[in-house]
Amino acid sequence: MSNQLQGKIGPHQGQEAELLLTGRKPVALFSAPFINHQFEQIKRLDHAVDQGLLCKAFVTSAIAERTFYCLPESQAQMEELIAIYQRIDNQTPPNPTEMSISLADHHRIGTLLGYAPEDIAAFLKQQYQREQGRCIQAPCPQP
Repeated sequence: MSNQLQGKIGPHQGQEAELLLTGRKPVALFSAPFINHQFEQIKRLDHAVDQGLLCKAFVTSAIAERTFYCLPESQAQMEELIAIYQRIDNQTPPNPTEMSISLADHHRIGTLLGYAPEDIAAFLKQQYQREQGRCIQAPCPQP
C-alpha cells in the first residue's frame, strides 16, 4: 500500500445534483458567481425543492451569495454549514482577496458536504501546502 494520499480534490464538482438527488450527498452548496456555470444542476435541484424532495436556503453576505440544498433529514447539517460560513464571513475584512478559512473549518465543511475522509484529507493537505507557500513569500502572523 502506498503512503501517498489517494483522495481527490473537489470530487463532487459538477455532480452535486445527481449525488444529492440519489441520497449519496446530504448537503450541496453553490456560491455566486460559480452558480451561473451550473444552471442545469440548479434547475434540477429547484425542481426537486418544488416537489418537496429537497430543502433550500439562500444566504447573502458582504462576502458571498450562497445557495444551499439538502435532503429533508439533513436540515441540521445545512444549518450548521450556514452558521460556519456566516461566522467566517463576519470575520473576513471588507474586500478580501481571499477568505481565510481554518483547516478545522475546512474539515467540518467537507464532512457536512458529505465528502469521503480521504478526499477531505487530500484537500486539507493541499490547503496546508498552499498556506505554507504563502508564509515563505511573506511572513505569516504567529498565533
